[in-house]
Amino acid sequence: MNSMDEARRAINQMESRIMEGKVRRYRGMNAYAKRGATVLVGSSLMEHFMVNEFIMAEGIDKTVYNRGVAGWRTDELLKNMDACIFELEPSKIFINIGSNDLDRPGDALGKLIKQYRKILRRIKERLPDCIVYVMAYYPVLREFDVDDFQAADKTRSRDGIEEANRAVSALAAEMGCEFIDVNHVLTDEDGYLRPEFGADKVHLLAPAYRLIFDEIKEYL
Repeated sequence: MNSMDEARRAINQMESRIMEGKVRRYRGMNAYAKRGATVLVGSSLMEHFMVNEFIMAEGIDKTVYNRGVAGWRTDELLKNMDACIFELEPSKIFINIGSNDLDRPGDALGKLIKQYRKILRRIKERLPDCIVYVMAYYPVLREFDVDDFQAADKTRSRDGIEEANRAVSALAAEMGCEFIDVNHVLTDEDGYLRPEFGADKVHLLAPAYRLIFDEIKEYL
């Protein structure tokens, strides 16, 4: 193993410990949480959603718990659905998971849909009366959609995200879930994320989340 591999392994181990720590913290918090509320779950695109700041700013009388974990793929959520979903016994779930799966080699989208289906099926089995909102993956900045992109990053291109959203929308319909696509408030005329909304390659800034909140608050 060369130094680069060792460094990558150390980083992966550190990230894994951070994720595990968040799950342990969520389990502790769940003991004091209100049952039957709304839960947000997914990867960083959900964890970074400051939904409760927006709720408090507008004086909305809703209880929402964010159980997103940055870096998660579908398999991590599958392993931790008790801590992030079932212990809370939610009446509504907003889910955005799988964008990190798209970086995998091979048939990444096919594998993603297979895993996502397992997640939604388990929710339907354990929480048959729960309303599940499947969120579309958010658009990317134009600067991250150039012709000489590495092959592994093609799925994070504009076209790759749109293809993934079509697949996830079809899955939501198959599983009896509602698909919510708010990208029309985030994109420019060419379908790219507006520059003022991008924190980096894949993450959003607070003004973007404010627009997202305005689009979904009626469902909370």
